Amino acid sequence: MKKIIIGILICSGFILGITRCGTERQQENIKDKYVYAHTFNDGRIIHFTFDVPYNNDSLINAFSSSNILLDNFIEKLEYIVTFRDGGSKLYRYDKSDMIFGDEEFYTVVCNTVDNNKDIYVSKYKDFRETQDILSAEYVEYMDNITE
Repeated sequence: MKKIIIGILICSGFILGITRCGTERQQENIKDKYVYAHTFNDGRIIHFTFDVPYNNDSLINAFSSSNILLDNFIEKLEYIVTFRDGGSKLYRYDKSDMIFGDEEFYTVVCNTVDNNKDIYVSKYKDFRETQDILSAEYVEYMDNITE
């Protein structure tokens, strides 16, 4: 029995090694999806899947030049839900506001128990393709909602 367990562990390690499952390969895929980013003075990073317009420029440039603060950006979004992962929140931008362009988008402000404080902005509400950076509760929430 002990030989079987050791054999399974060796095979599992081999498979994980070949597929690189759960390692930097997943992070490489995230980097491909989130093409813009800005690091705030407090160490938080805001990641964008697209260039969000703001005042005839882009939101990322506005953050870089301190023309808008993160709190001011979040205030202009519609709150949707808080997750029990430490307090991460999901927001929606209503395109009728025309502050950040004419495309609806979603923002997750992470506050997880494992200390992820980053912010993710995407045109799509479903962030599950990056579920390794988001909480299990978010993934469950997305699995259970209907549009």
